[in-house]
Amino acid sequence: MQSWRLEGRNADSGPALGPSREHWDDDHAWTALRTHANDDSIPIGGWGVGCWPVEGQEGLGFRFLRILMTRPTATNASHFRLLCCGLEVWGILTDTTPA
Repeated sequence: MQSWRLEGRNADSGPALGPSREHWDDDHAWTALRTHANDDSIPIGGWGVGCWPVEGQEGLGFRFLRILMTRPTATNASHFRLLCCGLEVWGILTDTTPA
């Protein structure tokens, strides 16, 4: 995976998320947190590992995260294939419950 984008979304930034694809495809409700284009930092083949900071989003919080592939995988130019066995997200947990 060389070209992808990490995006965040809040519950009130668009229609409620559900199992229906139409709600997930609302690109205007997602905020790009990190974009990679032709990034070769994860080696092609098995068991690649990468770590990247998300900068410039101080003070913003996101309830949902997604990885959106923006080009086909490097190993097969006709397929979008994301094989992920783990994802760790670190940050600050905030309470947005109205007082």
